Amino acid sequence: MSIIRIPIDASAIPADERGKQSLRVAAQAGERVVSTVVKVDAGRATAELEMDAAGAVTIAVGPESSRAADLFRQNTITVTARPQSADGRLDYVIKPIVITLPIWERWLVWCRTFTISGYVYGPDGNPVPSAQVSAFNVDWFWWWSSTGQVGSTVLTDPNGYFTIDFTWCCGWLPWYWWELRPWRLDPVLVEKIQSVLKLSPGLRVGPPSAELALNFSELNPQPLPPGARKGPSPFIAAEELNPSTLPAIREKFVNLLPRAPEFERFCLWPWCPWTPWFDCDPNSDPERERVASAY
Repeated sequence: MSIIRIPIDASAIPADERGKQSLRVAAQAGERVVSTVVKVDAGRATAELEMDAAGAVTIAVGPESSRAADLFRQNTITVTARPQSADGRLDYVIKPIVITLPIWERWLVWCRTFTISGYVYGPDGNPVPSAQVSAFNVDWFWWWSSTGQVGSTVLTDPNGYFTIDFTWCCGWLPWYWWELRPWRLDPVLVEKIQSVLKLSPGLRVGPPSAELALNFSELNPQPLPPGARKGPSPFIAAEELNPSTLPAIREKFVNLLPRAPEFERFCLWPWCPWTPWFDCDPNSDPERERVASAY
């Protein structure tokens, strides 16, 4: 069993800000994760973790509100520590981890608790008691949508009133956020997007499919030189679609599409830059992000 000491340097954070949050320090070796919470009111602190490890250990630091395992799935400070042999035992020597003000401020909003409340009324205008109410987060990407429940399903009280509390976290690594989302072809989006595509007859887009894949080409985008072969000029292949390639795909794709104010307003890709893994405010667009339904 090894004792791992991780020095934290938060001296760059103004003294009157340091008490606003504590920090979670986690270590991961294989599938095992341990963590502890430290305060940095004094500007410096040392986290001590006990771990049965004989090889490299990954250290992650973030806000106390994040779960230990989630720190390794979020865009936060990480370092790798390798053991050194001293007096017949393994020792981990870790340089101080410096906390800067920008990341400290991001951590303040990484995981927060939100509340949705309201009333359920029947067709006769009377409150509906004991109705089941659920809330969902909805993400849109091109003509696919992904829906996931937030919080628990609750029952309305005798006055038809309900309250749903849920925790919302952000700052995810794009690949982690992407892989966890169940996507489905959205018929409403398909209809709206296809009507816009008709305004660009020189653009050929692959047909809608349940698979999260995109390919498109521009038909003879430039005047052809003498002797050149006519035909579509491919711009993107379906297998290239993933979070790391989305910015480059959008740069090519959006310039070929007509403007669509409705899609821009709801931040639908590619009319709008799309990085939902960094979305720290679920209330930024209630009409788009939050849907409540009663059963």
